[in-house]
Amino acid sequence: MNGTLTVFVTLWLGSCSFAQELTPEELATERLKLKNYAFCECLGHVFPGQDSLWIKDGSTAGYRETSHYDIDIYDTVRSRAEEFSKKIYESYNNSPLGLMKCLDFYNSRELDSLIVSFDVYLKVKSIIFWRKLSHPQNRPDTVKSGQ
Repeated sequence: MNGTLTVFVTLWLGSCSFAQELTPEELATERLKLKNYAFCECLGHVFPGQDSLWIKDGSTAGYRETSHYDIDIYDTVRSRAEEFSKKIYESYNNSPLGLMKCLDFYNSRELDSLIVSFDVYLKVKSIIFWRKLSHPQNRPDTVKSGQ
């Protein structure tokens, strides 16, 4: 009986924590961060090397650190970006077309579909926590009037 009650309470508490949903704006923001991450990853593969701006720049890490997807999602996106970066693009004067290639990847239906498929891997509780923290009345570093 005690074990059954424990399981029931645990399941109930878990369902309560996921009862809140993301706003359409929050979902769009998270998708955009992942899409921007994919673009940065593509650039890193197209312009490799120690002196590359894309290696020195922290944008890829920034998008990864500020978005709320499970960690495995980034590995998948990185792999897709690397695959796309290997496509052959030829120019009339043999100029590299790396930026064009990454923009094509960024604007592709393939990437859009991939990102939408990752919605289930969003850490909703984490986003809701930051939503609450972003309101001044909920932030510990703000003083409420009358205190």
